[in-house]
Amino acid sequence: MKPELALTQLEREPIVQFGCTWSEIQRCIWRGAALALPATLAAMFVLPAPPMLMLVPGVLGWLGLTYGLTRHIHRHRAGKPLYYERHRKAVRAAGAPFVRPGAVYQQPRNDPPPRRPAGTEPAA
Repeated sequence: MKPELALTQLEREPIVQFGCTWSEIQRCIWRGAALALPATLAAMFVLPAPPMLMLVPGVLGWLGLTYGLTRHIHRHRAGKPLYYERHRKAVRAAGAPFVRPGAVYQQPRNDPPPRRPAGTEPAA
């Protein structure tokens, strides 16, 4: 598969930390906050502890979620070639001009070999 423009290492956003780019780390921070903030607010209203004390588990949850999301990105990227994610997205897009393996294209390969009628042995 040849991309329209050649993508080189110089055009790629640099890997900063945890095997992720800076924009991916920022996205993980926002996603972690979006998950941790409602849980923290619910804990403030439900639990009998002082509300300000619930900020500590909320911040720790936010940091833990952020770290987990960055590790998830790194785990799925490790060992992949340059711009693997972009090419995979282009191939899997709806209407992409690629033949996908499926029942129609793979039918001869998926069928078992034809069976011989009983009593007809090959000549040895």
